[in-house]
Amino acid sequence: DDDDDDDDDEPFVVVGTPKKRKKRKRKAPQEEARSEALERIARFDLRPREVREHLDRYVVRQDDAKKVLSVAICDHYNVVRRCLADDSEKAAEYSKPNILVLGPSGSGKTYIMRTLAKLLGVPFVKADATKFTETGIVGEDAEDLVRSLVEQADGDVALAQYGIIYVDEIDKLCRGEQGPTGGAASAGGASAAGNRGVQNTFLKVMEETDVSVNKQSSMIPQIFLGGESPQPQRISTKHVLFIFSGAFTGLDARLKAKHAPKAMGFGIEASPEAETAPGDAPASFLKKATSADFVDAGLETEFIGRIPVRVAVDPLGARDLELILMQSEGSVLRQYERDFKGYGVDLTVERDAISAIAAAAAEEKTGARGLVTVLERTFREFKYELPCAGITELGCDSATVADPRSALDRALAKAANATREAVRRADCRRVEASFGRRHAPLTISLAPAAEDFLVAECAHAPDRSLRGLAGASLFDDGRAPARVRREMYFLVAAKYPSVFRGEKSQRRDGAGGTRIFRGEKSRRRRGWDAD
Repeated sequence: DDDDDDDDDEPFVVVGTPKKRKKRKRKAPQEEARSEALERIARFDLRPREVREHLDRYVVRQDDAKKVLSVAICDHYNVVRRCLADDSEKAAEYSKPNILVLGPSGSGKTYIMRTLAKLLGVPFVKADATKFTETGIVGEDAEDLVRSLVEQADGDVALAQYGIIYVDEIDKLCRGEQGPTGGAASAGGASAAGNRGVQNTFLKVMEETDVSVNKQSSMIPQIFLGGESPQPQRISTKHVLFIFSGAFTGLDARLKAKHAPKAMGFGIEASPEAETAPGDAPASFLKKATSADFVDAGLETEFIGRIPVRVAVDPLGARDLELILMQSEGSVLRQYERDFKGYGVDLTVERDAISAIAAAAAEEKTGARGLVTVLERTFREFKYELPCAGITELGCDSATVADPRSALDRALAKAANATREAVRRADCRRVEASFGRRHAPLTISLAPAAEDFLVAECAHAPDRSLRGLAGASLFDDGRAPARVRREMYFLVAAKYPSVFRGEKSQRRDGAGGTRIFRGEKSRRRRGWDAD
């Protein structure tokens, strides 16, 4: 009995010595291989002049802004490089050169920041200050921007903590920029209090703090379902660079009234030079703004005090907009040239047309964005008409900018009929190719009479495309002659004989060849019409 009990306690016998499994040691985070982007930051060796020269390729004017930003960026990422090379540097005290960029809409503030982020290869997040709330329950809070850096870095927390957060329209959080000050502003006391709360939420993330990669609300289901409390990853904001921007039009007007020279005496007018900056752009007085001016405008003292680098960009005049079209590597004119090239049209813009476009854009009062408005207005009809007209070259002069419709009519009148017919016959090949892609393995070809009919129909209806006529006028309303309709039946490849019926059906239909439809049941199954 005792032996039986022993057998029950040890029912299984292991033969041989079991091999111990070797546990793989997980590398510590600092031992894991760095991403390529992080290695590039670790090798940062740019100098301020080199950064400024890179910006010169894309951004016109704004010399002071480019110099200030180049120095601030190089200072910051030199510190980052030292931190990546030596962990002891991370513990050192560091005052970040957070940046405030002032200037009117369309002057290139966002474009400068995007160009810098591409040069550095760091995660870049842009947001508008108007979508933030103090609590983040409705809208977003400042910590959500830090989490967005992780998304931009494809989940690489180590890379995200050296990214750039750009917050535009920060002036909308200033009471002086939203309406009159004084008694009228007191009516919006609740809104002003909310704006102060939003500014306060930025104070914590602008300094050194750790932000959870996951929002607390995302962990609520796991808390109710039970289980161990998760330990979310955290990202440090010590080396996240914050850049704020805004138009501050109200502050600019107050500074102008304060600093602009005033004419004294009867019949004496102020000098026009005081109202206009070089390059026929209106003068800006934001460069004279001090911390006290920003506090008076509505920014909190603690908030503006954490933004030591402040720079104002200049408004853009007609001459500046000309230089953008001609010299900038990111010129929107290159985009329109590529757009027309996609239709087989070579666009050439004359020098007088560039001047006319820039002058019209300056009248829009939206800065560089006015260029897109004018170009779209000028070339909209050309993009619609030229691809079907067989025109392969388009020249744009000042007359085209002044009256695009008349210029288009002249271009269409000069187009040769032979060229248009060649385009239409090429469209017949596109109809055949499109049908083959949609209904493979069936292939089709248009009969010569059907092709001639389509070309003639396009000549009589220039406002219709050949593909539209092929799909509508010939098959739906039956306007084609009987002979043409018989020949319009698609000639299916001989290797698909199962789709044909027989001589009886062919005689009944009066078609001299084979027909692709077999019968009522087959037609319903395929979803084809009887005719």
